[in-house]
Amino acid sequence: MGFASINWQTTQGKITSSTAVVCRSKYSLVDNYVADINYEYSVSDVLYSSSKITYSIDSPIVYCGNAEKMMKQYPVGMSVLVYYEPENPKNSVLRPGGTNFTGIGISLAVLIYGIKLFVNESVFSRTKITKRNLRIRNRVQFKQ
Repeated sequence: MGFASINWQTTQGKITSSTAVVCRSKYSLVDNYVADINYEYSVSDVLYSSSKITYSIDSPIVYCGNAEKMMKQYPVGMSVLVYYEPENPKNSVLRPGGTNFTGIGISLAVLIYGIKLFVNESVFSRTKITKRNLRIRNRVQFKQ
């Protein structure tokens, strides 16, 4: 849905509420807050409402504790561009796009492999040069 939302149709919408709600994490002893942003928009004279900001990793888990920042970005009454699914206008987001965890995993694996390869090449090339230099030094010492 996230990547498909990039090509969705758009319409103007309006932020109807922007509040902070408790976001509890089993890893935190303190209550944090996440923004609950609601908006309305119309498609073909039908009024819809949603609170979906994105399909990306911009989820309450990521934004737990960032309620104030999100509420400033989406204040009540603000006009917003809403991306909606043409076949099902109930599905909408304010930020199109998404996160492909497979793509992220592959990218990380390639990055780690590249770093490992670079480190290994550096170490092995120094070792080869050192062994070569030792052989050359030994030949020079024997010739004298």
